[in-house]
Amino acid sequence: MTAVGDPNQSIYGWRGASATTLTRFPAEFTDGSPTPVRQLATTWRNDASILKVANHLAAPLRASARVDVAPLAVRPDAGVGDVVVARVGTHVEEAAYLADWLAGATSRAGTTAAVLCRKRSQFGPVMEALDAAGVPYEVVGLGGLLLTPRSSTWSPRCARSLTRSRGDALMRPLTGPMCRLGAADLDGLHEWARFRQKVVKAESQGRLAIDLDPGHRDEDDGVEGPGDALVDLAPEVLDEPSIIEALDDLPPEVWRGTEGQYVGAGALVRLKGLSTALRRLRRLGALPLPDLVGEAERALGLDVEVLSRPGYTPDTSRAHLDAFADVAADFASSADRPTLIGFLAWLDAAVAQERGLERATSSPSAEAVQILTIHAAKGLEWDVVAVPGLVEGTFPAREGSPTPKHNGARWVVPDPTPGRLARRARGGSVRFARRPGRVADAAGGGRFRQ
Repeated sequence: MTAVGDPNQSIYGWRGASATTLTRFPAEFTDGSPTPVRQLATTWRNDASILKVANHLAAPLRASARVDVAPLAVRPDAGVGDVVVARVGTHVEEAAYLADWLAGATSRAGTTAAVLCRKRSQFGPVMEALDAAGVPYEVVGLGGLLLTPRSSTWSPRCARSLTRSRGDALMRPLTGPMCRLGAADLDGLHEWARFRQKVVKAESQGRLAIDLDPGHRDEDDGVEGPGDALVDLAPEVLDEPSIIEALDDLPPEVWRGTEGQYVGAGALVRLKGLSTALRRLRRLGALPLPDLVGEAERALGLDVEVLSRPGYTPDTSRAHLDAFADVAADFASSADRPTLIGFLAWLDAAVAQERGLERATSSPSAEAVQILTIHAAKGLEWDVVAVPGLVEGTFPAREGSPTPKHNGARWVVPDPTPGRLARRARGGSVRFARRPGRVADAAGGGRFRQ
């Protein structure tokens, strides 16, 4: 029987794995003779300079470990490699620096590259910076996939607009390429929604001189109360103005709000197109989930939008849409009742806790920079790697917040105890680089190049 492990990289600690197993193994499984130990210290992925940095960072972990762990050794044909650290002031500046660096590092054909983040919340600035620099990218992982602009158009938010219950779900379609509404038109649409809500509420209380023929009245329109006033059967639906209902019943061009708000003629034309598309999708709600996702993609113009992006090949431009379609197909094939509501709940769970809903990670690609979490990167390798967000309390994470102290000259943040640092770093399973190439490390705004 053989036990293999590294107490400095217990990445499965959240599943109950413990480094103490390595200390107990020689005593539990022995025939009385010393248990032989083999150090698997040679790394076949990284160059010398990257391993030098990794060994330096892991030195406190080795010093406090109960099991002897040899420093990492280079492979026989390893190159020198390149590690660069950049210190910048803000996460936005860091993302811009990262994008410029990756644009140069991937200029050679066939170079694979990745951005490894501690948290998915770091994806947004990185994606925006890569877009601005014209660098093609691909987000890996379900939780990160739902953060991309194209996927978020047909995501839990937009899908909820098909259920007529969430107006905020429409913000991406309203402000995206399909409608291109500005602040004035959005304000006018919201004022129209408020106006409609007041009218509907007044009608429900019988305060408007509107003759509703009982023979043609819908069963959901309410019942007559004292004085023939309509009594609303579901008053809670009138509490807030609904953008979704306002989109179904758009204002005339001559309408003006209480403070002069209005929706422009051009915006009304585009809004009618979106309204028609959403009504059609609602009528198709009985379709199998993968087919509904495909119809939504075409109805909202996402297929054309992604193919028009400069610098992307047809395959990389559709990567996020195809990945989302695969997610829907996987759910439809595995769920007992693959309904739209169930799919939305499943996606919400994926955003909140991706580890429980992981999908197979795609292989490194030279056609686009891949963005993923450190956790999802285990077992993969690239020519170029960037690690943003190496700041106190984020990466590495800490248990609680250290209290700053003044030493008489300046404020300092005390270092954690070696044991505490070891516990947190082991849980992170940090990798700084992959194959020969460069790693960009972000320390407070830094980057390693492999």
